[in-house]
Amino acid sequence: MKIKTKAELRAGAAPVAVIPRHFCRRRNSRGNRGARGGGGGPGARVPARGRAPGMLPAVAMAVAVAVAVAVAVAVALPAAPALRHRLARSALLRAAGRYRRRLELRGSEVRLSQERRLRRLLPPGTAGGSEAFRERHPLGQSCPEGGPGEQVPPLSPWALLRSFWGTDPPLQGSLLYLDTLRAAFPQALASRATALLSWAPGGHRAPAGWPLPTLYCTPAEAGALPSRAAALRVQLLFALRTRALHVLEAGLATELHDALATLRASWPGMAEDLALGRLSPQPGLPEDARGRLQALLVPDAARAAELQAECALGFEGIVQRLWPQLEVVVVGTAHGAEQLYCDALRQADCKGLPFYCPFYRAAGGECPPHGAVPTACPGCMGGSRCPRRHGCISVPHPSLERPACSPEPALPWHQPRGSPSERGEAAWAGMGGLGGLTLAHAALCPALLGVNLWPKEPAPRFLLCPDWAFCEFLPCPAEEEPQTVLLGELWEGREYGLVLTARPGEYRRRAGEVLRVAGFHKQCPVVEPIRRESQALSVRGESIPEERFCRSLCRAVGMWPGARLVDYVCVESALLGASSGACAPHYEVFVELRGLRDLSEGQRYKLDQCLQEDFPIYKSFRFKGSIGPLRLHLVGAGAFAQLREALGSPLPMPRVVREERLLQLIQSTVIS
Repeated sequence: MKIKTKAELRAGAAPVAVIPRHFCRRRNSRGNRGARGGGGGPGARVPARGRAPGMLPAVAMAVAVAVAVAVAVAVALPAAPALRHRLARSALLRAAGRYRRRLELRGSEVRLSQERRLRRLLPPGTAGGSEAFRERHPLGQSCPEGGPGEQVPPLSPWALLRSFWGTDPPLQGSLLYLDTLRAAFPQALASRATALLSWAPGGHRAPAGWPLPTLYCTPAEAGALPSRAAALRVQLLFALRTRALHVLEAGLATELHDALATLRASWPGMAEDLALGRLSPQPGLPEDARGRLQALLVPDAARAAELQAECALGFEGIVQRLWPQLEVVVVGTAHGAEQLYCDALRQADCKGLPFYCPFYRAAGGECPPHGAVPTACPGCMGGSRCPRRHGCISVPHPSLERPACSPEPALPWHQPRGSPSERGEAAWAGMGGLGGLTLAHAALCPALLGVNLWPKEPAPRFLLCPDWAFCEFLPCPAEEEPQTVLLGELWEGREYGLVLTARPGEYRRRAGEVLRVAGFHKQCPVVEPIRRESQALSVRGESIPEERFCRSLCRAVGMWPGARLVDYVCVESALLGASSGACAPHYEVFVELRGLRDLSEGQRYKLDQCLQEDFPIYKSFRFKGSIGPLRLHLVGAGAFAQLREALGSPLPMPRVVREERLLQLIQSTVIS
């Protein structure tokens, strides 16, 4: 007998038998207990597994469209900045919450997420998974160090909609940053409450987070000035104008360090500019740009008087005193070479403030500059590796003949595929080196790999997101026949070299960085960057790592009464050529100190002695005479700011100088 429910009867079906609602509770075909009114009556609750197939995607799409509409309305309200900011912030935080939940889900299925990401990076139709991929592609060359990384797309409804179902690491990383910052510091996303100190020649960029136009009190044009020193000074002036700052943000810790050094040196002039509402002429500041930026200033005698009073009291804790409501200092990079500056800022100018480094990036490849035509490296024309020791093999433009010194490309030049942009990206990426450009001329694009979800912890730790790049790891110390392990196969407390596949055609590139596994978040490893392999010192194969040399140097400086280390770089004597004299290979170290204007021979020898105590191999070479004594030089104040200006792009500070022009610059500043 056919049984029908009351709902079907109301629809006009012929009655055969009526089943009361409380008798409709039964098990379905999967063995699960059905909801009351299992026939689908008006009051019935459908279990999650029995829900209509298109319901969840429809709900997600509705939420995405609602958020995108809010962004569209916010963008279209130039006359109401406060409302515009609230709408945009609310929309971004909703999108961030959804992606945070998605990350938690992916964290429980790391292997599957990695395989899925790898399939997106491989050409369509490629057979096999990660094991076949590793057999098919050998380990690539080391990547050069990169700059600030990929750009976050401008705030638009379409960009935000893509974040709901796409895999766009810069976009999703920015959403996670906003969500994490708001949770830890509730007032951090207030309108015009963030000051940005970051030099970005050629265009504005926000080192952390979405470049919301209403988030920053510093104008975008100030960061794009041709001179690094001028850009930082102008941005600092606009930051000083705003007393109610909640976030002080810098692309690199060196940029914040140099901006505050400018404040120490020229605070009377900056106070006068604030009082008069003007922007004084300075080198590197074009007149037309100065006029546009000066139009944004208004006289503020009260703020100028406050600046004078605070600076007259000294500079310890000056940041907290100038901006009493400041909650956090955000820096794009706080590890490796930048850690020295973070430690100095914590102890002096930024005393009492937490530092938050939101992202971990690694050099996963390079992007050629727009319109650039690369040329073969002169040192590689004879078929040898690049003598400049950039960790690359130089390769000419695709239109030229490939030299013998280049590796076999992953995509042959004579077999283009896809769109012109895809062919160009794959051709550049498949060469395994710098694509014919030296480090000074390549526009590098580090890949975003991890996010710091713990902003109040002093040491930055990064959760490696499984769907941002395909990651492999080489256990340290390196083995004779290295075998990589995958993201879900790491051990806590061990160190690994990073091998990266982050873009189509750029397969298994050594990132040149060593990471330590600090723990796990579900199945995702949480890592701490330890050192850059390209910054190791070696004149006889002894290989002194960057972070251990820094510890030895700090120990030696601690033996010099009254001295504090400001900055340093090292040079291997091979770069000096004939100027080093007829002596054994050795290191030359250039240091900037505070509290000491000269060094005795005994003090200079302390560093060589510390190195011998810390590195038995170095001590052995010194005893045999294979390595000569270390030479230590003292440079004047501001020497390293000039060096960073000469680098020409916002890169982390190199600790080992490999270019003659940089060597000549630092030699010209020696005072002792």
